[in-house]
Amino acid sequence: MSKRTDIAIEDTGARRLAERLHGLPLALATAGAFLKRNALGFEQYLDAYEKRWDITPTRPTNLPEYETRTLYTTWNLSFRRLEQEDPEAAQLLTLLAYFDNQNIWYELLRAGVNSASAEWLTALAADVVVFASAMGKLVEYCLVENHSGTNSYSMHTCVHDWTLHGLNRDVDVDKYCFAFDCVATSIADDDWDYLSGLKFQPLAAHAARLVHDRFRGPRNLDNALNQRMRGAVYIAEMLTQQIQYDAAEKMYRRALQGYEQALGPEHPTTLMTVNNLGILYADQAKLDQAEAMYRRALQGKEKALGPEHPDTLMTVNNLGNLYSDQGKLDQAEAMYRRALQGYEQARGPEHPDTLMMVNNLGLLYADQGKLDQAEAMYWRALQGYEQALGPEHPDTLMTVNNLGLLYADQGKLD
Repeated sequence: MSKRTDIAIEDTGARRLAERLHGLPLALATAGAFLKRNALGFEQYLDAYEKRWDITPTRPTNLPEYETRTLYTTWNLSFRRLEQEDPEAAQLLTLLAYFDNQNIWYELLRAGVNSASAEWLTALAADVVVFASAMGKLVEYCLVENHSGTNSYSMHTCVHDWTLHGLNRDVDVDKYCFAFDCVATSIADDDWDYLSGLKFQPLAAHAARLVHDRFRGPRNLDNALNQRMRGAVYIAEMLTQQIQYDAAEKMYRRALQGYEQALGPEHPTTLMTVNNLGILYADQAKLDQAEAMYRRALQGKEKALGPEHPDTLMTVNNLGNLYSDQGKLDQAEAMYRRALQGYEQARGPEHPDTLMMVNNLGLLYADQGKLDQAEAMYWRALQGYEQALGPEHPDTLMTVNNLGLLYADQGKLD
């Protein structure tokens, strides 16, 4: 009889727990994971839950969509136990707020470790088994999900929000910088021309997390980022090529702010970032903003490097492209001709940069209906590319394609 009475009590506790958590599967799963690992019964769990339900100054105040804060209370209980049982796993959970909630993998975290990293992070990233063990603890608590097929982990959006607004009510600069370094260090110099590929999509999601509004404001964070300007440019370029323009603009502006403070507004590296912002605005068809960036970059480069420097001429070419997009064909032609003349003197008539300008002039002449002049430019570019790059190089084949389009416009269909 006593056994039946115990069961009835437990059933009542279970029903009370389900009612208190409003039947939310995620909250129930977390509560279940907590109970499974501890000696508490339903009644004891609810007593602890309801004691912590009192609203105090320490209670998180964000996430208004969870009006009753039921999930917060459940997760906070589990987190307090996790801190006692496995402090490194608890630290790891707090760190994950600074990453995207999808596709978290070992190599990503290992990439950010350096001599200045915290001891617990260095130990965690030193061995994949140690990392997997810590993540496994979070899986046991139903805070993280394991994806064995891809050797990665993910976190429910609601849990992810809680880690940011609940566990990181004050931005931890060291954790943010670690996440930043994980992303930046994962981009190699050789990757620059391939950042639009599918393999960089998961990394771009983590990069976009770095410009979350919560991470704006702390002055010591700005100071730390000013030491990471090169990484910011790499991250911004990846975001640009991944068509995440808003995030790319925020990251480029962070890099620009850092370069302006560290190197000055007229330094060539600062001006290169200004030029990149112009490219970003042009890609978004924000042509007035792009023109302002290009003109600032051009004036600065002419002063710092000279009017015939290749970096100056690159911005001249960008202005030509912009004027072409705006339909200002005469101004575009003037820019292209200036860039072509400069590249011929600086690089030589057969250099790929020179041939790029020849091809651009061919495109402009085609747009103007000057088909004979366009054909002459295309043939010059084609012959130069074949000699400099080979007949199968993409730039060579692009010019072959342009010639095909031109012949079609001329009615030379064969």
